[in-house]
Amino acid sequence: MTELLHRSRRLLAALVLALGVTVAMAGATPASAANADPSSSPSSERARNYYGAISVGLRDHAWGASYDYRTKYRAKRAAQRACKRHSNYPGRCRSIVWVRNGCAAVSVKLRSDGSVSRYGWAVRRYKRPAIRAAQHKCGSACVKLSWVCTTRP
Repeated sequence: MTELLHRSRRLLAALVLALGVTVAMAGATPASAANADPSSSPSSERARNYYGAISVGLRDHAWGASYDYRTKYRAKRAAQRACKRHSNYPGRCRSIVWVRNGCAAVSVKLRSDGSVSRYGWAVRRYKRPAIRAAQHKCGSACVKLSWVCTTRP
């Protein structure tokens, strides 16, 4: 009787092992891997994008900036609203630059009446290179007007 009990336990253990191997192999087939949802696994989690923007009032050099928005549209809209709030000529605010996961800067050259005669903008990974590039693009006698950096994932 004891021999029969041991044999039954060994048979049961072998069946459990075989079932486990079968389940593991079925879960690792290419067909099931192709149908798997990549967003459900933590290792393939996509990095979040952060957007920022700068708008400038060309008539009175008012400006508005935004950062860490989920979409480019929302970032540009927020920068436009901020520019219009600070400008004496809200209809003259223009969206100059937007950025995703980095930094943007705007430099301007002003006329004697305070309006913008020319501007330069740049997008870089870090703040200082963005400011330097914007000033270089704008040319001589240009000054930094604004910069913005988003959170980088």
